[in-house]
Amino acid sequence: MEQILFTFETCLYYFTAFFFREGDLFIYSVMEIEEYKLDYFYCTKNCNVINQISVYDWFDYIKTGIFSENILKARSGELDYDKVKTELLPCVVYNFNFSGYKNKANITTPTGLMYIDIDAPDFKIQNINKSDVFAYYKSFGGKGYSIVVRVDNLTEDNFNETYAYICSKLGISNYVDLGAKKTTQFNVVSYDENLYLNTNSKIFKSINLTPLSEINKKKKAYSTQWGENGNNVRFDSRTDYLDNEESVVKDINGFDFIQAKLLYKKVSKNRNNILLAYCTNLVWLNPNIYEDRLHSIMTAVNYNNFTNPVDELQLQRVISSILKYRKEGALQPIGVIKRKALFGKYCGLSKNEKLAVCREISSEAKEKTSKEKIQNILDCWDFEKLGKITQQSIYKNHNISKKTIEKYYKEYKKEIENLNNIWKL
Repeated sequence: MEQILFTFETCLYYFTAFFFREGDLFIYSVMEIEEYKLDYFYCTKNCNVINQISVYDWFDYIKTGIFSENILKARSGELDYDKVKTELLPCVVYNFNFSGYKNKANITTPTGLMYIDIDAPDFKIQNINKSDVFAYYKSFGGKGYSIVVRVDNLTEDNFNETYAYICSKLGISNYVDLGAKKTTQFNVVSYDENLYLNTNSKIFKSINLTPLSEINKKKKAYSTQWGENGNNVRFDSRTDYLDNEESVVKDINGFDFIQAKLLYKKVSKNRNNILLAYCTNLVWLNPNIYEDRLHSIMTAVNYNNFTNPVDELQLQRVISSILKYRKEGALQPIGVIKRKALFGKYCGLSKNEKLAVCREISSEAKEKTSKEKIQNILDCWDFEKLGKITQQSIYKNHNISKKTIEKYYKEYKKEIENLNNIWKL
C-alpha cells in the first residue's frame, strides 16, 4: 500500500490515495485526512506571525528540498551554520498557534501536534514505534531528528507533563533535547527526502496532574469514588475533612494529612525511594485509580523530577509493587503529618488571615497541653513527700514553668483547696 501526498494550500482536507489488489480487481479508495495549521514565520529572529501553513505543505517543503541548497551548504560548512538557521530560512511552531506575535501570552489554540527534538548521536530512529509517530525527519543539522506526534487537548498548563509522558511511551526520554522542550519552540525548515509520515498515527491524550476542582461533598463517597475510572484524582487528603472548597476546618488535636508531594527541583539521588513514596500515597488517596492513569502520572513525575529519570522497566516495577500491596490490602501511607487547620481552595482568606488562624489554633493547642499537664500533676500529687499544694510547690517540684502556673492557677484554685482540705483530714 503506497501513500501519496497531494499539496493543496486552500483545501480544508487533504486526501490520501490507496491502491490495493482484491482478486483480479484494482480498488481505489480516498480517505479524508485531518488538517493541521501551523503559524509561519520568516525566520527565528522574527516572532511576527506572517501566515499559516498546512503541516502537509510544510512537510512537502522538507521532503522536496525547496530550501535544500542553503541547508546543505550550512551542513557542509560552506555557509555560516547559525546565520542560515536563524536568518535565512522560514520556520513554524508545531505546538500552538498565536495571536499575531509568538510568545506565551499570545497562545490561542493548540495545533493538535507536539514537536520533540532529538540531538543525541547514538539515537537510532528505526527503534521507534512508527505507529505512535505522525512524522519524523532529519533536523536542520542533518544529524538529529525532528519528531512530531498527534495530541488531544494540549494546553500550556499540561504541556510539560504530556511531553514527559509521550517521550516515555516512545522510549526516547534519554535522548530528547530539553532545551527544545518549549510551548513556543521554533522549528526551522529542514531537508530530508526520506521524511516519514503516518496520517493514521496514534493520537495521545494530554496529561493533567491538577485534581478536579469539583469535589463530592459527602465524606462517605471519598473512599469509593476517588480515582474511579481514572477520574477525580486527588493529591492530598484535604477532602476527607473539607465539606467543600469554600470551607475552613480546624482541630487542636490535628488532622492526619496525607500527600503525594512533588519535588520543588530536579534531583539525581534516591529516585526509587521517592517514586515509591509518591506512588504509595497516590494510590492510597485514590484506591480505585486505573493502572494506565497511574502510569501516566508516574511517568510525568519520573521525567519532571529527576535529572536522570529511571528507565521504563524500573518505573513499572515500582508501580506493580504498589498495586500488589493494594490488592493484598497491605498498603499504608508514608509520611503522615498532623495539620491543625485546613483551608479550601476558595475559602476567601488571605495569607495573613490563614496565618492568624494557624496561630490561634497553636495557642489553643498549647493551652490544652499546659492544662492537661497541670491536671495530671494534681491527680498524682504526693502529699506525704511534697506537703500542701501551692503555686510554688508545683513549679519547683515538677517540670513546668512558673509563668504557666501563674497563668492558669485561678482555674484550678477551687480544686486545689479541696485537695488540701482532704489531706488535712
